[in-house]
Amino acid sequence: MHGKEFSFYNEAITDPNFAKVTTKLVSGRKFKVKVFQIVENITPDDCLAFLKSQEAVLVGAQGASLAYEQNKDQLPVNRWSASFDEKEALPSIYACHRVSDVRRFSTGDFEFNLVDFEGEWGIADCLLCFCDWDQSA
Repeated sequence: MHGKEFSFYNEAITDPNFAKVTTKLVSGRKFKVKVFQIVENITPDDCLAFLKSQEAVLVGAQGASLAYEQNKDQLPVNRWSASFDEKEALPSIYACHRVSDVRRFSTGDFEFNLVDFEGEWGIADCLLCFCDWDQSA
C-alpha cells in the first residue's frame, strides 16, 4: 500500500488481517462517504448502532484506505477517522479486535493505525460512514 506516504503506518494493516470484511469493495460500486465527529465518549456498540441508523455499509480497513486514496485532503484535520466493521470481522491483533483509522494532521502528515475496538471512542475520533451512492437522488 502507501506505507511510505505516512508519518506512521501500522504494518499489521494487511489484506490477510482484514480478509473477513463484512462488505468487500468491488470495482464499480460507488459510495457516498460522510464523516461524523464523535462529540462525547461512546462505546463501539454505539458507533455501530449509529452507522446502521445511517444505512452504512461496513467496509473495515479497505474503507479507511479508500477514503485516504480518493479524498485525503477532505478528511478532518487533527482527528482520527475510523472505518468500522462488525467485531467478528475484525482481526485480533495485540490481544484485541482492531479498527483501522487514518489521521490527517494540520502539518499535512498522515498516520494509518489500528485502535482497540473495545475501547472508548471520543472527541478525537470521527466515523467514516460509507453509504451506497444513489445516482437517482
